[in-house]
Amino acid sequence: MKLEQLMEGVPFTLVQGSLDTEIADIIYDSRKAAPGLLFVCIVGTQRDSHAFAADCAAKGISALVIQHDIDLSTLPGVTVVKVESSRYAMALMSANLFGNPARQMTMIGVTGTKGKTTTTHMIKSVLEAAGRKVGMIGTNGIYYMGRHKDTANTTPESYELQKTFREFLDAGCDTALMEVSSQGLMMDRVAGVHYNVGVFTNLSPDHIGPGEHKTFEEYRSWKGQLFKRCDVGVVNIDDENTEALLEGHTCRLVTYGRAEQADYRETGFELLRTHDFLGVKFHVTGKDEMDVKVNMPGEFSVYNALAALAVGKVLGLPDQAIHDGLGKCVVKGRVELVPISKKFTILLDYAHNEVSTESLLTTLRAYKPHRLVVVFGCGGNRSKLRRYGMGEICAKMADFSILTEDNNRFEKVEDIIGEGLDIHHMYKTQDERREKVEKILEKVGLAPEHAERYPHQFSGGMRQRAMIAIALGARPKLLLADEPTTALDVTIQDQIMKLLNLLKQELGMSIILVTHDLGVIAQMCDRVAVMYAGQIVEMTDTVTLFSRPRHPYTYGLMGSLPNEETAGTTLEAIKGSPPNLAHLPEGCPFSPRCKY
Repeated sequence: MKLEQLMEGVPFTLVQGSLDTEIADIIYDSRKAAPGLLFVCIVGTQRDSHAFAADCAAKGISALVIQHDIDLSTLPGVTVVKVESSRYAMALMSANLFGNPARQMTMIGVTGTKGKTTTTHMIKSVLEAAGRKVGMIGTNGIYYMGRHKDTANTTPESYELQKTFREFLDAGCDTALMEVSSQGLMMDRVAGVHYNVGVFTNLSPDHIGPGEHKTFEEYRSWKGQLFKRCDVGVVNIDDENTEALLEGHTCRLVTYGRAEQADYRETGFELLRTHDFLGVKFHVTGKDEMDVKVNMPGEFSVYNALAALAVGKVLGLPDQAIHDGLGKCVVKGRVELVPISKKFTILLDYAHNEVSTESLLTTLRAYKPHRLVVVFGCGGNRSKLRRYGMGEICAKMADFSILTEDNNRFEKVEDIIGEGLDIHHMYKTQDERREKVEKILEKVGLAPEHAERYPHQFSGGMRQRAMIAIALGARPKLLLADEPTTALDVTIQDQIMKLLNLLKQELGMSIILVTHDLGVIAQMCDRVAVMYAGQIVEMTDTVTLFSRPRHPYTYGLMGSLPNEETAGTTLEAIKGSPPNLAHLPEGCPFSPRCKY
């Protein structure tokens, strides 16, 4: 293709050479330079590839596109054109190179902070149920006609994007469906692409930081650009940012959500759960009325499904295709159920910021799990706000969190965990936790190797000491102990109680003991809750408890006191006026009507 044809629609200035120069392909990686190619010099966030222009000329490159002036003396015989934005120029040139394939397909773009991937998969499922042949591009890669390829970015660079559109068209696709990221819009990866339908899911702070967006307002503004490049905008009417995001839009709007004015409105949903299914069912009113069942859990699945439903309606797809498509859709890495056992449920999800993590855990909590365990990490060279937010949310909402590595890029894994996930109740590394445990073991009189032993390998009071030390390794504010001195001889009982008192004083922690041992209560407790038949029947302080007479059963418990001195003192203290305990049931040992 001649350079003149390649530059069609691109404002440019011919600096040197001829527009009749034949161009075989476009590159923006100088390492691929070769005769017959055109190299686009891009000013990137990390480096300016104008610096490689001379190297490319030396390798025989035919033409260069530049954004700012360079030394032309090193480029003899090379055609040079200058443009205002080399990224924008590359997008239009790539479209021309591949024959403008996007103009020959139905184009659908989905943008938003959360839900882009799930929504695109749902739309794809609905379209295919209606018999459409769909090519899809997004976070999970490129899919078309049974094929799959990975991609480095949610929205690929413009050259790869236009090449992919060409592949879609050549394979027989009539529809191209893609996630449109704010970065993709800002960096002109989708420049020159016009969409039949644009979709907005929701918006919250994300991608704000070095190499991304400077402010949330900038982030929102770039998201909104999609609705100046489409015929119909399908938008979430409930999102608080919708109005600001749509400022200056040029498309017709179709809305979905829960607001009464929504074109497609959800009026009630039901959570569905079995050992191998986690989903939701809901009713839609507005421009149409139908019941929908989705093979994905939670409230956010309702919104994603509403968006897919609205797109189907805009494109005139039959209701049955919408039902079938939403009912069978499964998205890799998006609350993806992994069938392992009937005893527990494993889900995989891509949640990678505070908002999506909170939304995910809130959704899972709604299904009332017995225990919620979260395994997560954070990527490197991205906004640290994500790390802080995810760590805090998991600490608050999960029963147990396991911190692991993600794609650390150019950062050290320990730095990511240390800076972003160093939150209350968590150590930066296992080594730090082990060091703390060993110090506590030393405090309770045990050697460091006791940290590696299992409970059955301890004897006497060693088990209690080790378990207390390991528990304290989690930096608790509260320690709950069930019969901490049971089955120990008097001397060891005394040692364990002194140890607990010492830790209580030194660490400033609270201790709750569940025990029938009045000796433990006398030595350690400030207040006592007396339980009978699963209910608290009396709440008092320890001094009051031992300053009044009790039923003989109470005296019988005195035998558990660890030494004669304490027992004598306690027995002497409980002489006095009898309290009014007539309200207690006969079976309670603190009741005067007790028969035992």
